[in-house]
Amino acid sequence: MEQKELLSLLMRIRGEDNEAFALLSAQFCGMTEGLVRTFSVGLCEADGRELAQEARLALYRAACTYQDSASVTFGLYARICVRNALISFLRRRKVPEGVSFCDLDELLPSDEQGPLDSLVEAERLAELTAKIAASLSPYEQSVFALMVEGEEDGKIAEALGKSEKSVANAVFRIRSKLRALLEK
Repeated sequence: MEQKELLSLLMRIRGEDNEAFALLSAQFCGMTEGLVRTFSVGLCEADGRELAQEARLALYRAACTYQDSASVTFGLYARICVRNALISFLRRRKVPEGVSFCDLDELLPSDEQGPLDSLVEAERLAELTAKIAASLSPYEQSVFALMVEGEEDGKIAEALGKSEKSVANAVFRIRSKLRALLEK
């Protein structure tokens, strides 16, 4: 799409032309879907859809705020806006207490992938599992294993013969350590 056509489309979008935004969305579909895929790793399907909606809103905001006088193309400007919006969305998203971690089976490679992809995914999973095991104490590993199975703090405490307060403290430490691991 030529710059002149793009600017015309952006003007129509600012005039609340839904058809123009549909055209722009189709034009930048690959970029937004790619960013959503990148940021939705480990999220459930519903959260992925929410992330996709956030990307579309960010593209709309980018269309409304882009200034042609800037020395940056609209494509780059839109990419930066969408990326920043997705990062902000994930930062402000609050995960309710009691939400269990992803099933490790979901992280295993699927049959739809090629053999090389499967091998790479299996190596990544093994590496992540090893890092988690190395960073947690034996007690935290026991608590984590039961958490992954979906057990609640009370049942974990009962199974390990510890107080609920001890388990709650371990869960807090585990989450802090996992967050630090994933941010590296």
